[in-house]
Amino acid sequence: MRLVLNLLPIFCFGFLALAQQQPARLPDHPVGITSFGATYHAGAIYTFGGQLGRAHQYSREQVSQPLYRLKLDDSNDGSAKWEALATDLPALGPSLLSHSSGLIRIGGMQPRNAEGEDAVMVSIPDVRRYDPASGEWSALPSLPKGRSSHDAFISGDRIYVAGGWTMRGPDQTSKWSMTVDVLDLSDDEPQWRSIPAPFFRRALAVAVYRDQLLCIGGLDKSGDISREVDILDLTSEQWSTGPELPDDAMLAFGSAVGVDQETDSLYLTGFSGTVYRYLGVDGWQKAGQLEHGRMFARWVDLPEGPLVIMGGAEKGGRPKKLEWFPENK
Repeated sequence: MRLVLNLLPIFCFGFLALAQQQPARLPDHPVGITSFGATYHAGAIYTFGGQLGRAHQYSREQVSQPLYRLKLDDSNDGSAKWEALATDLPALGPSLLSHSSGLIRIGGMQPRNAEGEDAVMVSIPDVRRYDPASGEWSALPSLPKGRSSHDAFISGDRIYVAGGWTMRGPDQTSKWSMTVDVLDLSDDEPQWRSIPAPFFRRALAVAVYRDQLLCIGGLDKSGDISREVDILDLTSEQWSTGPELPDDAMLAFGSAVGVDQETDSLYLTGFSGTVYRYLGVDGWQKAGQLEHGRMFARWVDLPEGPLVIMGGAEKGGRPKKLEWFPENK
């Protein structure tokens, strides 16, 4: 009996550790969306914008309007619920980033036509900040040009925007973005500056990892899927070429990239649902399999927890379910 009592705390501790490794099921997103922004900020997951309707069927009515928030404080007891917060200028494919000053949304595409009309698609330069305390949006310096089908990442106070193009309505040719645009929010009067980029690609994935900006995959000017990876050293601001992506069912088109800061790992996934881990010069390694394959989805990095992936399109629909990766972290 004494032995059992001595071992009981060990068993209890082991059970608690196991329970902590099994994250709670988070509630489904209110709507199925693709091409949206998502981030973690101050104890909550936020999403903004995105396409509600069928692929390539664009109209004002098919753009998700609210800023959604899921507070994670209540996730362990199952009471967490999504809230619809302040709406803002509608957009498809905006970036949504977390900064100490609030949430920051960047660019995107606005359909200017009503449903059933010929599409009028315009890339917007808007950069706006949401203050969770006041519940209000405010303007930050606009991008040098309208940009959509891009991606962005924030490292410290610096925002990096790469890829994409400028769409200017039905009667004007779209112009490809040729720069990485950088905004340092620590400056007294932040202004965008541009770094020339060696590629033309859109629908790519972008992340800062180990002081490098990785610009991953996307569509090139010919409309072909590119498995190329271009890397910008953030200290020297010199470009190099990284290892090509695996040849995996459109992995390079509309893929989602996530950086797990706790484990110092970068993950990528796409249409097949296979998750790949970036190994630097050694390339990409299979790291797991999601329940849903997702194009144009978003990863969200939670502090001291696993990544969460949400949204996107799979064959047959748009999953609302949020998935953890890795599940046993």
